Amino acid sequence: MPSYLVCCIAEIPVQVLNKLLTDALVARIQHSPGNEGELVIVKADEDYDFVWKWPKKTAPPLDESFRPHVTASIAEASARYTVGSYIAVLDQHSLVDETAVLVARGPGGGVTGTVRVTFASILIVMVLLENGTMDFSEVLSVGNSQGGGMYGRLTETPKKGSLFRKRNMGIDQDREAVGLQGRRRW
Repeated sequence: MPSYLVCCIAEIPVQVLNKLLTDALVARIQHSPGNEGELVIVKADEDYDFVWKWPKKTAPPLDESFRPHVTASIAEASARYTVGSYIAVLDQHSLVDETAVLVARGPGGGVTGTVRVTFASILIVMVLLENGTMDFSEVLSVGNSQGGGMYGRLTETPKKGSLFRKRNMGIDQDREAVGLQGRRRW
C-alpha cells in the first residue's frame, strides 16, 4: 500500500492532525475507493534515517501523546525526507484554513513547486500525481483558478436554476415556426 508523507513546520495540535487524516480518508473512500494510499505523519520520537524505507500509515484517531516532528522550513522537510516525489506540509495556515502545502520535489529532494490543497483533497491529489494520472502543473492551474490559490476549495457556491429558458428537445422551436405558441400539436 503506497504511503504519502506529511511533515509539519509548525506546532500542529492533535485535533488538526485528526481532521486531516479523517477528511483525507473519507474523501478517498467517496471519490476513489479503489486507491489504497495512506498518509504518514512524521513523528518526533522516531529515527527516520531507517524507518522511511517502509513507512507505516498514521490512522485516526490520534491521542494526545502523538507528537509530530517539526522541521524549520519546507525546503528542510523536502531535503530531509527522501520518500516519494511529493510531500504534504502543515504550517500555521493549516490551523486556520484546513489546507496543507503540497510540495513537488526534484532530484535530491529540492523543491520544484508548491500549492495549497484542502485536507479533503490532499491524499487523492498525491495518489493521482504519483500514478501519473495528473500533472503538477494541472494542480497549480486548478489551484490558481479556485478560491485563493487553493486546490479543492471553490470561491463560489454552485447556483441553482438557470439563466436560460429550458427547451424540450426542439418542441419550442417547432411551435414558434408553426405559430402554435402555448398549444401542443398532439
